[in-house]
Amino acid sequence: MKLKGKALLIVPVIFAFLIPPLPGLFSFEDSSESATGRAEENVYLNEGENRWDGESSLRESADPYESLYWERYGYPESRESSAVGYLEEEGKVFIYGGGYRTRYSGVFYGDTWEVNLATGDFDALLLDPAPEPRYRPYTALDPWNKRMYVYGGMGEYQTRYSDLWVFDMKNRSWNRLISSSSSVDIRYDGAMVYYRDGNCLYLLAGRDYLGENVSSFYRLDLSSLTFTPLSAPRDFLPRYGLSMTIDQRSGIIYVMGGRNSVYGRLSEFWIYDIAGATWHNVTLPSFLSYQEGGAIFYRSDL
Repeated sequence: MKLKGKALLIVPVIFAFLIPPLPGLFSFEDSSESATGRAEENVYLNEGENRWDGESSLRESADPYESLYWERYGYPESRESSAVGYLEEEGKVFIYGGGYRTRYSGVFYGDTWEVNLATGDFDALLLDPAPEPRYRPYTALDPWNKRMYVYGGMGEYQTRYSDLWVFDMKNRSWNRLISSSSSVDIRYDGAMVYYRDGNCLYLLAGRDYLGENVSSFYRLDLSSLTFTPLSAPRDFLPRYGLSMTIDQRSGIIYVMGGRNSVYGRLSEFWIYDIAGATWHNVTLPSFLSYQEGGAIFYRSDL
């Protein structure tokens, strides 16, 4: 199947948000907190409840089995699988949450950061309410209404969330739309896209409340906040760590790769037509085989 007049940009990504301190690239003001409630110098972790006092360069690790490490401030600590949104009119990127697993437990963040792309400044937004600390949630961006949606994710004590939050990038505020969706088996590590014409979200695969791979497919109507189960192909294996994007004009969803607990990394590329509710499998070139944890983007102008 050929795609004419269209292009998919496929970017291998390691979901670790690690930015080294580069002299001259980032500038920080010498103030602990501004009148707008942003921390311009200190790091706020876990919804801003803990703050480095600026008097010591060391603090205890969140994992008791790890040794002390150097505290970095002015930008987020290293992490993976955060939610990221972009507000084009202001040239701002917003980062929520993320974390990483350790040998015995894990470290999870519930902070929200605003990044000024023109200056390189990172501001921690002190927001209440806000989602609990988590990583690997389903995330999707609605650029028309300037919203970022976050569903599920894994948090402390292996908590597997099934709530839905929306972040208003214009007003810098969080709102929980769904407290719990126990009738839906997906929890984290899957993929989600926003479809403008239907004002809905499409959620695919990931892991369930037991951590098992699933191939479930849902449509979430944002007007009624109801889930509708959809059919995935029989040969669409349960998976996590997949990549997904959408062509808003034609209503076509593109799905790439992922990992299955039995078969490992998957060398697959799927196309879903929303209007026809049909799936097609496309053979990938060898250099794109067996992708996991990457990102794909759709452009119609190439």
